[in-house]
Amino acid sequence: MYQLFIAGSLLLFLSAILDLVDGSVARQTEKETRFGAVFDWIVDKYVDALVILGVGLSGIPILSRFSGFPPYADAAVVAFAIIGSLMNTFIKPVVYAETGYQDRVDGKIEDPLEGVGFFGRPETILVLFIGGMTGFIWISVILIALCTNLSALQRIIYLYRRLS
Repeated sequence: MYQLFIAGSLLLFLSAILDLVDGSVARQTEKETRFGAVFDWIVDKYVDALVILGVGLSGIPILSRFSGFPPYADAAVVAFAIIGSLMNTFIKPVVYAETGYQDRVDGKIEDPLEGVGFFGRPETILVLFIGGMTGFIWISVILIALCTNLSALQRIIYLYRRLS
């Protein structure tokens, strides 16, 4: 099983590199489109959710490795990690839509939440990569479940103070 997590981690790393490069290439070759930007964002969310779901479906114990936790606790942690990962990034487009925010820098919408929230997609990918490479993927899922949801809460509190 460990070898599969190493292979998955390497594929996730390759995916992250391609994700960093594709938008830049589109902008430099003047082939960027709004649909491309939206589609890229959507694909990122699918990748995040499917990778975490894959860990959950692998059958490795997450919380159930500790006595007293039933197997469905693992499913709850995986669900919490997926929800946190999605909600943490979903906050941005909701802010854009609700406030009419459209300022662009180098062809991309400027991020009104820049620096708010300590755990985003890059941290999620990094934690999954390290966990898969070291055999501690179960710790990665717990960290993602906790940190993405706490980060989303930070963003919500920030927006409440700023938009109220």
